[in-house]
Amino acid sequence: MRSYRWIIIAFTVVASIYWTKTLLIDGQDEVSIYDLPKQLEEERSSCIVYPVDGTSMEIYALTKTAAEEDRLYLIAKDIDVTIPPRYHVLKDSGYVLQVFGQYYHGKGIPAQYMYVQPKPPRLRVFLYDSVALIRQ
Repeated sequence: MRSYRWIIIAFTVVASIYWTKTLLIDGQDEVSIYDLPKQLEEERSSCIVYPVDGTSMEIYALTKTAAEEDRLYLIAKDIDVTIPPRYHVLKDSGYVLQVFGQYYHGKGIPAQYMYVQPKPPRLRVFLYDSVALIRQ
């Protein structure tokens, strides 16, 4: 009877170590539900954004220098609201995007990047409901 207790205790210790390693160390490379943006700010905003080149995701910046603290993700509020397709052709001609909507509190990773490897950076997230293409 005593030998079974030691086997159960040994199994519990090994399992605890394994699960802790899996959750704390290995899980840092994957997006979890805790990374998703959750609550919108009440204040509506408009901002001019510039695409950040060299990334496989739709990351934009609030300034042309695209410093890390100025980067953000854009999420459309509705599937009917999209970035104009001609923007990618006109962006080198002095046209910029002006988006209208709300920021989420804090930083996060949008749901569409849930399964991207390696884990994308946590940035500000902007939920836009309209877009304007303007010449600067």
